[in-house]
Amino acid sequence: MILNSRWRKILRDVQKRKTQTVLVSASILIGVLGVVALFSMSEIIREALEGSVDQDRLAMIRTYVRLKGDNTDATNIGALNALPGITQVHGLSHHPIYWKHPGDDTFTEGGMFGYSVPLAELVIEPIELISGRWPADGQQEVVVERRFASRYGVEVGDRLTFRLLGEPGKDIPEADWTVVGIVFQPYQYPTLPGAPAQIPAYTMIFADLATMERVSGFTGFNLIEARYTDFATADAQATAFEAAVADSTPYVSAITLLEDPAKNALIEQTRIFSDVLSLLAVVSLIVSGFLVLNVINATVIEQRRQIGV
Repeated sequence: MILNSRWRKILRDVQKRKTQTVLVSASILIGVLGVVALFSMSEIIREALEGSVDQDRLAMIRTYVRLKGDNTDATNIGALNALPGITQVHGLSHHPIYWKHPGDDTFTEGGMFGYSVPLAELVIEPIELISGRWPADGQQEVVVERRFASRYGVEVGDRLTFRLLGEPGKDIPEADWTVVGIVFQPYQYPTLPGAPAQIPAYTMIFADLATMERVSGFTGFNLIEARYTDFATADAQATAFEAAVADSTPYVSAITLLEDPAKNALIEQTRIFSDVLSLLAVVSLIVSGFLVLNVINATVIEQRRQIGV
């Protein structure tokens, strides 16, 4: 009988104090949902990055280069493969270009990438083919980054009109290229050597080197990337690598940057962000607990006042 009286009193108190009841329920719900959501988001972001960015594919040395002068073969960097400890090396060219949808009046600035190896054979920081196929050399075909495709409504089979800045003559000609694939580029490239700002993915277009030169008006590479057997070897051989670039290729190094793949900036930033989300989850739980305690404390004080304690 006493137990029934207690339950009836509890029910009456709950009905009388609907606001406190709602606050307690909401606090518990917010705390639980906050912890689950933030911890889940943290793990999803971490796993997505680790699945996309492969440390075994990251460049250890990046040398920004310029041509020594007029060279008939600006792609001649094969001698670098013979350097001690080198496992992979390639040349990369990225320059601003101008494109539009056929029939449009104005051009949009973008960035085109060309490599010393076919896109499908990239080993250092490769791009992933999402749909379509890789472009064939000499067929006026390109692939675009998926964020470029989403931003500008581009699909496989569409055509893009480029200004041919590499063509001689007073008037700049235009020509169409076909988009044959959509790709994903998970790796980052700075807008300037060592700069924190990154080249936006929604500007990225990829093509063979001849197309890049014809569309951009620039010849050869502006960046040479290399991997060694391990980062310690890369660190020890950096000076020798710069010397080999000057002695064995048509280029000279302007700036050389070293990066330990295990301490890649993108990976480190994501880990920090993931840790912040985990911390916020704990804070959310603590705040929720304080809200519950405050409501309970207020209820206890009111009960004591009612019974004169």
